[in-house]
Amino acid sequence: MLKKLGFAVLILLHTGLTVKSQNRPKLVVGIVVDQMRYDYLYRFSQRYSEGGFKRMMREGFTCHNAHYNYIPTYTAPGHATIYTGTTPDVHGIIANDWYSRAEQKMVYCAEDTTYVTLGSETGAGEMSPSRLLCGTLGDAMKLFSQGQSKVYGVALKDRGSILPAGHNADGAFWYEGGRVGKWISSTYYFPDLPNWVNRYNQSNYPKKLMSQDWNTLYPLTTYSSSGPDNNAFEGKFKGEEKPVFPHEIKNLAVFNNEYDILKYTPFGNTLTTDFAKQLLVNENLGMDEIPDLLAISYSSTDYIGHKFGSNSVEIEDTYLRLDQELASLFSFFDEKVGKGEWVVFLTADHAGTEPPSFLSSKRIPGGYFSGDSLEAAVKDYVQKTFNATGVIENISNEQIFFNPDSLDACQMGEDEIEQISEFIQSFPGIDKVVLSGELELFYGNDIYEKLKKGYHNRLSGDILFTLLPGWAEYSHTGSTHGSGYEYDTHVPILMMGWGVKMGSAYEPVGPEDIAPTLTSILKITWPQAATGKPILSLFR
Repeated sequence: MLKKLGFAVLILLHTGLTVKSQNRPKLVVGIVVDQMRYDYLYRFSQRYSEGGFKRMMREGFTCHNAHYNYIPTYTAPGHATIYTGTTPDVHGIIANDWYSRAEQKMVYCAEDTTYVTLGSETGAGEMSPSRLLCGTLGDAMKLFSQGQSKVYGVALKDRGSILPAGHNADGAFWYEGGRVGKWISSTYYFPDLPNWVNRYNQSNYPKKLMSQDWNTLYPLTTYSSSGPDNNAFEGKFKGEEKPVFPHEIKNLAVFNNEYDILKYTPFGNTLTTDFAKQLLVNENLGMDEIPDLLAISYSSTDYIGHKFGSNSVEIEDTYLRLDQELASLFSFFDEKVGKGEWVVFLTADHAGTEPPSFLSSKRIPGGYFSGDSLEAAVKDYVQKTFNATGVIENISNEQIFFNPDSLDACQMGEDEIEQISEFIQSFPGIDKVVLSGELELFYGNDIYEKLKKGYHNRLSGDILFTLLPGWAEYSHTGSTHGSGYEYDTHVPILMMGWGVKMGSAYEPVGPEDIAPTLTSILKITWPQAATGKPILSLFR
């Protein structure tokens, strides 16, 4: 019997196959595509390669009914939810930035002035995950391995790198544009930028990427999955007369904050892929039996979506190019880590609406909301009705904060607050209005449930409101996101690799289920505050 087993091993080695010696993947790769709608998987699929999105759907597992279950659907809450396995009411990242009553100012999700920038002389690296109130997938891996797992985050956006990497990460890197054009970090992670990052920055790869024009990957006339190249619903680069191809990046940079322009082109994704590959090689990720984590966020998709809109040729071209980036990345992991030795998930931090102006042109309800107009109207109403000033402390993220001292001084109580909420209800574009203290009274209604999941009892406001379907607070060109409607909540969830069977499912799941699923594959404890559940159909 032993001779037969030995002979079988020799046959496997001779044929080039490998025998797995570990019961866990060597590398976990998380990919978040900023502002990716679920339908992009199929809308552009006729031109996807066999090695990118199609490989994940062919060799891995696809969740067709994945939705965020909270409001607002922004970048920072999305990334935090994916990697903590819970929602903003628990992890505390309630927006990209929000009003802090304790500090009486707007605060940013990753700001931390107790740390210093590495790689630049600016304050762009004064960051940490300190506002994230619980642990992440990477933190769970660190705890289980007694600190031996390596954990890194990479993204053009600081929040897309810092929040996924978690509290105990070995490093997080993000891109500073402007006149800098470098990958930077924070002294939260290490006293000095690693030497290999300095060498990478010295190569000035961003400048090389900016030396080309952005033209379509295929002939422009063949782009049939998007609208006309020149239309009224797209923004444009400063210095351009029309939002059309080719975009002369090398000439437009001077009008668009120099190295920042890369973020608004597919070349920002190219830069991210290249840096992630260099990180894997230089930090030896996936090179032993202890699982490591590489969290990658592709941010350019969001910048391009905001500028040009979800129906633009620019978006179609961006996803065709991103598909090629993914194919290159997966082949790289096969070569460096070993085919079948790594596992990857791909999802989005939120989806995105069609521009309301575009919807209106198709006779579909939609419109534009003005937060500034609401704030002025509410303050005017309070002053005229109650002869009170200073009562409204802040309006942001579709939440209203009252000043408790001013409420007391003006002798305003529940009846007056109810009157204010009724006034807000009458404002153009507003759908639902609810007092924070009444959130628990609403059961079963999808929008109210999402408001509850996005509400943090110490950080959120006193009145919450939502906009009507198709409405947005944004410019009249380009796409945005933030609502609890399907167009902002429905995202792809794809998994492929070690421990993942081939298949698909249509039962409801959410991005908060990704971390519990990965920790189940890794056979380790879930992130400490996880409320999501493993995607059971993936294991059946």
